[in-house]
Amino acid sequence: MLTTEQAIELIKIPKKILVGDKLQDVYSIDQDFPIDTRIELVAIDDDNLTFMWSVKQSKKMSIRMSLHCQQEDSHLGILRIDYNSGHKNPDEAPDYLPEMFKPYIGKEFTMNESHVHFHITGETQQMLWAIPIQDSEMPIKTFNASTNDIENVIIEFAKLINIKTKIQINKSLL
Repeated sequence: MLTTEQAIELIKIPKKILVGDKLQDVYSIDQDFPIDTRIELVAIDDDNLTFMWSVKQSKKMSIRMSLHCQQEDSHLGILRIDYNSGHKNPDEAPDYLPEMFKPYIGKEFTMNESHVHFHITGETQQMLWAIPIQDSEMPIKTFNASTNDIENVIIEFAKLINIKTKIQINKSLL
């Protein structure tokens, strides 16, 4: 069972993007609408430790975007940011809930409230708990789906999960 502390350590591990069997020094992401991509990551110092990074933009609401990192073998989510998306935290807290989540027991995030999900020790349902993005380390707190916002959010999330591959965004021509 993955603990919250172990998930935080997994986030910190330096990673590179893997295409086929080759680590990438530079990787390009096309900014097509809607963005919906899955990218394989590998720990730089341990190629047995793999991750999946997904970037998904809503087809119906372009200002809704989700960036998710999970440990690939176990399929356990370790960190997800949801921009402009609703969510409700559970009304009751388990004993093992980290302190940072306790002010948000029962919190209902409206459709325009961005928030950050973390893996929590003992969760039976993944990514059940979230905190407001304002209380997170993600430097970009709002998202309006402009081409610059899309680029900045992707690059900052890559930094947050410690991707060492240089990310290039091929902006859409719209």
